[in-house]
Amino acid sequence: MAIDDIHIYDLQFPIADSIKNELSGQQAIKGNEWSEITQQGKIIAAVHPQNQDIGSTSWSVYTDTSAARVLNGYKLLRRSWVMKTTNKISNPILLRLYFTDEEAEMLRKRNDCSRCADSVSAYDFGVYQYSGSVASTVNSYLH
Repeated sequence: MAIDDIHIYDLQFPIADSIKNELSGQQAIKGNEWSEITQQGKIIAAVHPQNQDIGSTSWSVYTDTSAARVLNGYKLLRRSWVMKTTNKISNPILLRLYFTDEEAEMLRKRNDCSRCADSVSAYDFGVYQYSGSVASTVNSYLH
């Protein structure tokens, strides 16, 4: 997975705050346009299935409240997104993951990892993808 560019947020929906609340839900996603994933009028993510029927997609967003999360010398946001589809995704899809300016600034200013690369702007951010079934494996790997 790679970040192609940064989406300029249009304020149609406020960004959901997973720092305070764990979020989860489910919705069917198919077609050839963006499907916004929202909860209580707040946006979490958007999926463009690229003309595929990926089926019922269950999703959750949660915040890791432990100390710093680090992977391969990079500081990680405390927000994590998990998405599972009922149908196999056979071709690439497009995905927008939303987080607040406050979360970005908290990540950028963290100084608890002396060996980590610094993030100067949103263009320095990256995405890690994990495919598997055991969340505890992911959580133990990220510390």
